[in-house]
Amino acid sequence: MNEQASRTEYTLCNATHTDLPLVDVVIVNSRGAEAKWFRQALSSAKEQTYAHLGVWVVYNNDHALSIGAARNLAARTSKAKWLLFLDDDDYMSIDLAAHLASTIEKLRNRPVPDEPNAVNDLSQLVMVTSGMTMVDDRDQVLSERQQYDNGVHGLTYLQMHHTGMYLREWLVANPADETLTRYVSTDMQRKAILHGKKMDRRSTWATSYHYGYHYRQHFGMISGEKLVRL
Repeated sequence: MNEQASRTEYTLCNATHTDLPLVDVVIVNSRGAEAKWFRQALSSAKEQTYAHLGVWVVYNNDHALSIGAARNLAARTSKAKWLLFLDDDDYMSIDLAAHLASTIEKLRNRPVPDEPNAVNDLSQLVMVTSGMTMVDDRDQVLSERQQYDNGVHGLTYLQMHHTGMYLREWLVANPADETLTRYVSTDMQRKAILHGKKMDRRSTWATSYHYGYHYRQHFGMISGEKLVRL
């Protein structure tokens, strides 16, 4: 892995409430700093309303790193509690980080039930995601029928989720697979699910909010990164 060939850039965008857990948005840029879609992704990350947020960009324009390796680099370098991954051709609504962070903290801070192996024991929660809205290469939202037709592996758009927000210390201990060229996010999600199954606890959570993450379908292709049933 040639980390020296890739440049990282960090911006602390909002430190209004430093008592809140720090969330870092991670974008792996493989399209070039001036690419329109990347600029849109970066702008949507920096405009998040969550009151303690930073943005990591891993510039990987020469493709020296795999997507997994670039994400792992950001995870090791970040000091945040949570990492929210955003692809460089997608974009977020301004409230997505706040929505996921508040969901995580609410779930993790619920009283642990007395019953052993209880399904609602969320003390091992390491990842939260949400639904997503598909858009085309002109930023037009696909109709519900189009989104249904573009579901993959039997999943409709209502069952598809973006990569998600991860507990950073868990991700450092359970890094993304650096050998994969596809399905990197799927593999990360599966590892998070397996973490909970090993301890008979639920370790992932998917909210029904479908308007926070905008997933761009372009050139008639789906990336194949969001195939896990959560």
